[in-house]
Amino acid sequence: MKTLVNFSRYVNVIFLCIFCTNITMAQIQKKFNPFKKNPIPIVNNNLGLEYITNLYETTKLDYHDFKIQGEDAFAVAAIRGNWYLKYKKMFDFRCKEPFLGGGPKYTENDYRKISYQFRLVDNQGIEDSIQFLLDKYLLNNADTLKKWNLPSSRDNKRTEKIIERLGLEHFKFIITVFDSKKNSYFIDVPEAEQANDEMVIMRVFKYPADVDIFLYNAKIDNWEYVESISVAGDHELELYVLQKFEPRYLKDCK
Repeated sequence: MKTLVNFSRYVNVIFLCIFCTNITMAQIQKKFNPFKKNPIPIVNNNLGLEYITNLYETTKLDYHDFKIQGEDAFAVAAIRGNWYLKYKKMFDFRCKEPFLGGGPKYTENDYRKISYQFRLVDNQGIEDSIQFLLDKYLLNNADTLKKWNLPSSRDNKRTEKIIERLGLEHFKFIITVFDSKKNSYFIDVPEAEQANDEMVIMRVFKYPADVDIFLYNAKIDNWEYVESISVAGDHELELYVLQKFEPRYLKDCK
């Protein structure tokens, strides 16, 4: 009888844990406002249209490029220092920082939009291997690269081939697409002025915003519409993407 009572208590504790977990997840979901639109197709990447988001080749957020530029040994004194930090403040990413992707082109109504692109990996070993293999191009000649079984440095699909070699099944590619007319603006960055005296400009996203979320499907080589979401800022957007597609990154949030 005592055993039966203990077992009953044990089962109750399990159900209580499950109940609490469900409440926690429900509270997290309430922070966001996901909604569905009619399916929104995107033109296939391989059609060669200008400004289509490239799945593999991504660029860093502007302030990172500014930082690298400021730390360059050949940089003029005017652009050295930590001036880029004030531009970093315009972005509020705290977990897995996304890369700034290009604007995908919709087939419906033929209008352009802009996006953040996330490249998420399901384990840290694979993620570290990407940079390890890419670093080989900075230090080795063509013969050494060949010994490493790496594509030529002149191969314009170099990153794509490296990712395929590591296993495409470990990767998720997500784009979060904004309406460029409603949710973006440009600012001048005088500290990053080019040698030819051309002013450098940077795009900044405005919130609150309705964002369309797309997931890349390798089987059809195209982006598939998932849903749309209303978000109040960069951090809220990244929390939603990571929670939905690859929660392991959430442990790195500050």
